[in-house]
Amino acid sequence: MAKIVVLEDEASTRRLITAVLKKAGHEVTDVDNGAEGLLTVLAELPDLVVSDVEMPKINGFEVLSDIRNTPETAQTPVILLTSRSSEEDISHGMSQGANAYLTKPFDPNKLLAAVHQQLELLVSRSGQASQPGGTGFEATAPAELLLTPFPSLELEPMQAPAQAADSATEGRVVQPPRQQFAAAWAVSMEVHNDQALRQALPIQAWRTLLRQLFLPVSKDAALRSADYLDLHESRLTLYFLDQALEGKPGYVRAAQAVQAMLRSSVQAKQWITQQPSVVGAPPLRVLTSLHLGPIEVVRMPLDFGGTRDTVVGDTAEFMQRLRDGEPRVAWRVLGTAAAVAASPNTYRLGAQIDISVGSQEVQVHALQDMNPALAQGEPLDASAWI
Repeated sequence: MAKIVVLEDEASTRRLITAVLKKAGHEVTDVDNGAEGLLTVLAELPDLVVSDVEMPKINGFEVLSDIRNTPETAQTPVILLTSRSSEEDISHGMSQGANAYLTKPFDPNKLLAAVHQQLELLVSRSGQASQPGGTGFEATAPAELLLTPFPSLELEPMQAPAQAADSATEGRVVQPPRQQFAAAWAVSMEVHNDQALRQALPIQAWRTLLRQLFLPVSKDAALRSADYLDLHESRLTLYFLDQALEGKPGYVRAAQAVQAMLRSSVQAKQWITQQPSVVGAPPLRVLTSLHLGPIEVVRMPLDFGGTRDTVVGDTAEFMQRLRDGEPRVAWRVLGTAAAVAASPNTYRLGAQIDISVGSQEVQVHALQDMNPALAQGEPLDASAWI
């Protein structure tokens, strides 16, 4: 039996793949998008991955690239299972590091044959024999890899602003290669003491902890409404354009995202205290930050074809540097003066202080709780904010 992760956004196909593999005796975790799928692979370190190519958030080629560029998963077999069946697609998939390439509609027997072939090759390469009561395919990361940083991920926009269709592109949505927006709410959640936790935790526990924090990107409605996002190491930043969406102004969407991030951090803190492997580790400290500023979105080409929208400019740089200037106080949530002034009657304010962020002197406020009328779902108790 092997531990396999299946990435497939089409529900019926995902159920079929999972059923075929489970019937063959394998332990299967299935996910419906590339972002969550990659986090699952990095957290669970499976024996094999079966992945679609065309998926939301990040596609199969990007997932494959990050798997190959992460030492703990560099040798993990990856089978691409996709409707992209041209010789060019197949050649590209194999050249990017796929171990096998199957096309849809697929033959379950061929999938099983490919899975078993790759698992046998994995055992042969690792020199490991099957162990009674185990998968027989688990590999232990060398000690020198235990502090490997989480890979940098820049995810595609979760919900791109609407643009006019161009008849030359057969009705597909077209966006200019560079866009500027005068105001966007930036909401960031990051592990403030990530270096200490990396050193204290086994690598798989660290990966799983990040997964506990960042899976709400795929699950929570407040986070899914973000216009753009960036996931880098142990920091997630969401960008909400300062405009109404489904009747919600930008500051309300941002406030609900702050609430959702706090809920995720509370759950992650509860999880980490229940793990035997974290005895003696420092307590998890998650910092959530809120800011309002202009953003610039650049359409960047990808190596495998296609493009990705990436937030650049002063606000993106500000969010990257904010933690460096944040004082070592017991705040869980901070808002810059610009964000606080533009969201009246949203937060109860605590202490305020001037800090240096790069070359800027910025006033920041401790946010102590949120107006319950704006919360999505049950508002968190104020103790989660302080």
